[in-house]
Amino acid sequence: MRILPLLFSLVYCGCGVDKSEWQTEYMQVLERWERAYQGPDAELAYAETLAYAEYLEKMQTEEVTFRADEVLVFVYPRLGLLAEHLGREEDAKRHFDQATLHARLVHPSDPETKSTEEAFRGYLEEMDTPDKTLWRRQPNQPPQTTATSGRF
Repeated sequence: MRILPLLFSLVYCGCGVDKSEWQTEYMQVLERWERAYQGPDAELAYAETLAYAEYLEKMQTEEVTFRADEVLVFVYPRLGLLAEHLGREEDAKRHFDQATLHARLVHPSDPETKSTEEAFRGYLEEMDTPDKTLWRRQPNQPPQTTATSGRF
């Protein structure tokens, strides 16, 4: 992915914490996420994207000098697209709402139109094309049924 060099350069910006430890860990999480997100398995892509978001949030909490909040601006809408693809409409809505709120916190001076669900969909249509993200080529998955209810 073309985002890797950008993220890699961000990792090396002003680090007060033990650089080698968290840089190595971050690169492993990033590589796992990129492989899964680019692959054909939407369930795996969703799980790894969620793990990546949680890791970035942990980095923020631990105040690692890295702009994790900037990266999260596009991780949340990716979770929204994946959830929607998997038929998880409520999760998709929650992730897109989270993306909007997060983007407005990170970029408060940007016009609100840049951080809407529609705007994120447009950005991701350009960035995460089906030739780069194989799970997007697969048909959308129907919602999961439970064994006890037999309903959605």
